[in-house]
Amino acid sequence: MHPLWQANLGDSRGLRYLAAFAGGFIVLYGARLAGGCTSRRMMSGMMQTALSGFIFAVGAFAAGIPTAMLLYRREA
Repeated sequence: MHPLWQANLGDSRGLRYLAAFAGGFIVLYGARLAGGCTSRRMMSGMMQTALSGFIFAVGAFAAGIPTAMLLYRREA
């Protein structure tokens, strides 16, 4: 188990399984909502200079960075 996960969320196996399932469900829902693979939407869209690709990239990072900061906050 990664020490950062253990320090922030404990060593519960059930919590890890729940977090993995919830993360997978969110990615699956996002792919279904976007009409395809989320990575393809961002990378291919940006390479084609499509506005939707750039908007999706901004949205993905705008959601991902605060989520990572919430899950893996530093101890002072």
